[in-house]
Amino acid sequence: MYIYNLIFTFLTNNVYTYRQGGWDMAEDIGVRIRKARENYGMSQAELARRIKVSKNSMNLIEAGKTPDPSARKIKAIADVLRVSTDYLLGRTDDPGSETEPAEGALVSA
Repeated sequence: MYIYNLIFTFLTNNVYTYRQGGWDMAEDIGVRIRKARENYGMSQAELARRIKVSKNSMNLIEAGKTPDPSARKIKAIADVLRVSTDYLLGRTDDPGSETEPAEGALVSA
């Protein structure tokens, strides 16, 4: 059991949450949501109301304490704030553009 816990801890700390640059996904998304929300001139409470989550849930997402917000929430936030999901996910630094699929990537229609 000790080995399992050690491996699980290693994988969750190093593979899932760590990426080059030192930010984990939750912190990056939270920072980008806050920037986009403030640029749009919207309060956290108003954003929470529009995407139909509690103010506390929205606060936790922005604070980086929700390790993996659902795709539905990320899409709803992007739609309300008029930014791309790629921007919120850290795939681009341009809030208004989606990245193109990689050459040969499988894309379902």
